[in-house]
Order: sequence, then C-alpha cells, then structure tokens
Amino acid sequence: EVVAQVVDDYIPPQSVPEQWDVAGLEESIKTEFNTSQPIQQWLDEDDQLYEDQLKAKLTDILEKEYENKAEAVGENMRLFEKQITLQILDGLWKDHLATMDHLRQGIFLRSYGGKNPRQEYKREAFALFTELLDHLQREAIKVLSHVKIRQEDPADAIERKRREEAAREKMNFQHQEVSALSDGAEAGAAAAQGQGAGQQGNPQQQSKQSPFVRDVPKVGRNDPCPCGSGKKYKQCHGKIA
Repeated sequence: EVVAQVVDDYIPPQSVPEQWDVAGLEESIKTEFNTSQPIQQWLDEDDQLYEDQLKAKLTDILEKEYENKAEAVGENMRLFEKQITLQILDGLWKDHLATMDHLRQGIFLRSYGGKNPRQEYKREAFALFTELLDHLQREAIKVLSHVKIRQEDPADAIERKRREEAAREKMNFQHQEVSALSDGAEAGAAAAQGQGAGQQGNPQQQSKQSPFVRDVPKVGRNDPCPCGSGKKYKQCHGKIA
C-alpha cells in the first residue's frame, strides 16, 4: 500500500506517460525506502510497463530487500519494529487527538448547511483515523528502511570470542578460590569448636591452667580502712560492702 501511494503521487492513475514525474518518483523511492531503482530505464526497456505493473515490480523488489535485512538482524528485528511503531504512534496520536478536538468544536456548524452534524462527525472521524493509520505505516516503513546493518568483522568476532572464554575461565577460577576459602573457614571453625568443648568438659584442667590470683591483700573487718579515714574497715567501706 505504501508503494502504491508513493507511485500515485508521481504517476496519477489513468494518466498518460507525458504526465508522469519519473525523476521525482525515483527520488521519492530513495527517500522513503533508502534504495535507488532505475525506473526510467525500466520504462525505456518495456513499453508495456504501466503504473499497475510498475507498482507490482517495485513492491516485489522492496519486499525482498526488507526481508534480507530482517533476516540479517534476526529475531530482534520484530522487537525493533514494535518499538519504532509505538514511538511514531505516540507522536501522531497527540496530533490526532488535537485534530479530533477541533472537529468536535466546529461540527455543529454543519447544521447551517443542511447537513446532519452527527453523520458528518462520524464520516470525518473515520477519514481522520484512516489517515492516521496510513501516516503511521508510511513513517514506520521509512524509519525501518533506513536501519543500518553492521556486519561484524571476522577478526572482531574472534577477539570477542576470546574475551568471552577468558571471562568464563576467570569466573571459574574465582569460584574455586571462594570454595577453597569457605572449606578452610569451616574446618577452622570446627576445630575451634572441638577444642572449646574439650576444655569445658574438664573443669579441673581448666582451673589448673588459670588459677585465681588476688591483686591486693585481704583486709580484715577490724583492720584500718585502706581509704585513710582512720576508721575500721567494718565501719567504713566494709560497711558499704
């Protein structure tokens, strides 16, 4: 449909060859679909190539070119198509809503011309929506036709594969190191736990290893208080204790 619209812009239906703008059509095909086609040469070589046959030939060529591009991109092409279509629709939809609002505001003026405003609104709203879809399709195809496919150089592919393998080897080595450290930590914790349990199970050995030692001499209750007050210990700090 898009090809037919472009051709009709420069080769009007039911027109004679003298009315055809072939140069303009070639330029438009290049702008819309990012491809150069020798349309004038085709017409010179085939006297029976009229607008319908020309549309079919252009459509076949452009579809094959796009299929080759989509095949080169792979599955991501479908996702890219959806993203592009939604982005274009977002901008067109805002303009469409503004146009519809303008139509609603002035539709009742049609009654002065003897027309039914409700019927006129339905007819023009449908025409505007159809125009929106045509514009969306044409803009989406234009953007997708200009997508550049970057072919990866064989040397770059080899280098990329080498980096991926090096990264995998590094990850495996780090995983082994972490596993070794984890095993060592668990073994050390188990040994410490076993040693602690052994010490708790033999209180006599534990008391022999760490006997209690008094830091200061013991003060009797009738001895002078070490604080220097002159009172007996039992009447001073010994009383508090």
